Amino acid sequence: MADAPRRYLRWFFASFVLVLVCAAAVSLLVDPYRLVGSPLGLPEAASRPRAVQQLPLVKRRGIARTAPRTLILGNSRAEIGFDPGATAWPSDWQVVYNAAIPGSWLKTDFATLRTALDSARVIHVVIGLDFLDFLTEDDEPLEDGDDAAYSGALTSAPALRTIFSLDSVADSVVTVLATRDPFAADTTSRGFNPLREYVPMVRREGHASLFTQRDTENARRYARLPKSLYRRGGETSAPWRYLQRVQDLAATHGIAVHFITYPYHAHTLELFRAAGLWPLFEEWKRVLVARLATGEEPRGCALWDFSGYHGYATEPVPVAGDTRDMQWYWEGGHFKPALGQRMLERVVGAAADDTSFGTCLSRANVEATIGAIRDSRSAYVAADPGTVASMAGLFEATR
Repeated sequence: MADAPRRYLRWFFASFVLVLVCAAAVSLLVDPYRLVGSPLGLPEAASRPRAVQQLPLVKRRGIARTAPRTLILGNSRAEIGFDPGATAWPSDWQVVYNAAIPGSWLKTDFATLRTALDSARVIHVVIGLDFLDFLTEDDEPLEDGDDAAYSGALTSAPALRTIFSLDSVADSVVTVLATRDPFAADTTSRGFNPLREYVPMVRREGHASLFTQRDTENARRYARLPKSLYRRGGETSAPWRYLQRVQDLAATHGIAVHFITYPYHAHTLELFRAAGLWPLFEEWKRVLVARLATGEEPRGCALWDFSGYHGYATEPVPVAGDTRDMQWYWEGGHFKPALGQRMLERVVGAAADDTSFGTCLSRANVEATIGAIRDSRSAYVAADPGTVASMAGLFEATR
């Protein structure tokens, strides 16, 4: 009888180890977060709907595995809008990896680029700049935390800790079940979010429902945003400091950086205006030009402006109940890869279908570009006064 406790403990320990081994084996084979890339497991083409739960780690490991020559950086607009597999990418820019992270800003972009240089020879970076990220409270602290919090060594230790977890097993089950769903969420092996889960939503409810939800969220957010691009006294705020850090890091490593402004849908632009942000939006471009467009760029345009009331941004939103698919936008916050393709064609110098879309901003043309956008807005107001009024009314209703 004295040996019974020992036998029980040995049995318990052996069972515990067996469970851990089985859990790790399942996670390694299914690879729910795309951390391993095992050729024996679930195919790379299969969706990983739970990868978003570990997205910073997924992106770091993805960079380490693919060793890209071109990085895409930015927030969710870039993650959803720029497909690394797009035909626009020149062969000498390959491999392309989409390292954009939803909700991130230039601090994250800087840390991602710095970390990527440990494992990849990056030669091009395409960075989406979001106007809203540059709005700053007057009393924003000068010190903004440790860069390391947004970075991380490209080692296997974090991946192993994630794999040896019960969450990983549960997410593996979700991943296997998702193989039967053609519209499962995914983060591809090259970091792209195809937003497939929106397809059945559009088929059921139409784009109007998605636009209404996003516009309402944006109106509430914009009403609370600060109305300054700098700290009190005109001091440089964190976004501008990290913009400079990205420039300096790229220059040190001989990387061509292609900054772009996003093609906000007209609904979003009208909400900027309703919130009193339009003067700052124009000033933001002037400051960007002063800091980025330093003359003749040795490896292409430094700053592309895709904002404004062009034919893409003014794409009509179907009325409620109309389930027809929009060509260029999912909703007011995110453009589709089809529009991203048009943008990339301009950035890489490919033969674009629409050479009027996108302006390489410089000191010589920034004021003319701002003036042209004002003129196109006037034309939009005349052509679609109902939408203009509805956006203004939405903003007032959500204040």
